[in-house]
Amino acid sequence: MKKPGSLSVCIIVKNEEDVFEECLESIKNIADQIIVIDTGSTDNTIEIAKKFNAEIHNFKWIDDFSAARNESIKYAKKDWIFWLDADERLIPGSIPRLKKLLRFEKKPVIYNIHIKNLKPGGQHFMLSDAHRLFNNHRGINFNGRVHEQISNSAARLKGEERDSDVFLLHLGYGYDPETARKKNMRNQPLLEKMVDEDPNNAYAHYTLAQNLGLLEKYDEAIFHYKTAYKLKKQFNKSMLASLLNTMGECLFKVKKYDEARNNFLESIRIKPVQSGAYFMQYKIANETKDYAEAARQLEKMIEMTKVVQKSKKTISSDVLIKEEKLREVLSGIYQKLGKNDLSLKCLNLPGNAQSSNQNLNKIIKIYTNSGNIQQLEQYLENLEKPDDSECQILNSLGILLIKKLEFKTAIKVFQIIMKKNPKDKNTLKKIIGLYGSIGDNENAMRLFEEYKKL
Repeated sequence: MKKPGSLSVCIIVKNEEDVFEECLESIKNIADQIIVIDTGSTDNTIEIAKKFNAEIHNFKWIDDFSAARNESIKYAKKDWIFWLDADERLIPGSIPRLKKLLRFEKKPVIYNIHIKNLKPGGQHFMLSDAHRLFNNHRGINFNGRVHEQISNSAARLKGEERDSDVFLLHLGYGYDPETARKKNMRNQPLLEKMVDEDPNNAYAHYTLAQNLGLLEKYDEAIFHYKTAYKLKKQFNKSMLASLLNTMGECLFKVKKYDEARNNFLESIRIKPVQSGAYFMQYKIANETKDYAEAARQLEKMIEMTKVVQKSKKTISSDVLIKEEKLREVLSGIYQKLGKNDLSLKCLNLPGNAQSSNQNLNKIIKIYTNSGNIQQLEQYLENLEKPDDSECQILNSLGILLIKKLEFKTAIKVFQIIMKKNPKDKNTLKKIIGLYGSIGDNENAMRLFEEYKKL
């Protein structure tokens, strides 16, 4: 096996002390050279870079991200260049995958890297991808004032674009609202300049529209999305599906539901392997109180999420939400439809005890509505040791079960409470009484002897 090529990692920064160390930690074991271009930091960013033996160069900011990126690759000496931002991390499992890509290539080659963008609240990700890896000394460089790219340069050089199974985690979209707004406000004039300089550039209109949407200027965003759509021949299928989804989301925000739905259906026709268009159709159905349709779209999204997680054919801006979270939402929709058995089944995921604990109140509410004792017992089997607040809820459930004469299930409930506090005499006394009620005198006497020792 040939020895992999060497790697230069290039990063541009300004006041990134809160996130930078984890970024450098994630790439230190694969980088042969770390290049940091500082555009005016006044915090501890530079000190952090020095800890990782990075080469640090200053660059006066000129409202052009490509200029700063091109400055960084000017110092790159290794065979390959990998570029990222301070709020990104190379996912550990991707390190050996990245190493395998560092082979000698005679022609220019750029690799597509997949990015999991953490959304606010940490509940789900938006999926995207970008060309982050390319071979050095082949003339590849960046263009675009913001959302800079190397694909145009590679195309002019007759280079080859390849996919990869390398993943980055991006924290930037998960910032608090004020920090995120400042970032979007910073980008806005740069994006406007891109459109002014090249008004027939579909990508420029598309990225400006995205930023306008983030700033909640939805009507302006829709105008630029539609302008980009008129120039759609400049996009591949993945980008076109992404455009339709993000434009559809803005249309949803201004309550143009039919037009938004048409966008999502067209997006699915172009790129069937995705989950985002189904998620937005669920939101439309839920907003219009069409709960049967909302349930159908969530069911499809759960199905497609599994496919998306296994596929590299994802689209930019796709949505990835944990299955247990989706099932929790679907459970609530089923309750609105009066389908309590299906609602309980959504929450009762085998091996998902932590999620079940969080849904305890919902489980009990569904049980009291449906009276399905079998599914309640199945749920109880998956519960781990409860906390104090959950013990209070379980105690109320146990009393309810006693009133309904469901003594065996009540025993299981109080036994779960005993996991939290094995010396809880009051709970143990209830269990002893319940064993007596079902005629199990052997267990009743055994526990009574334990009770006397407490």
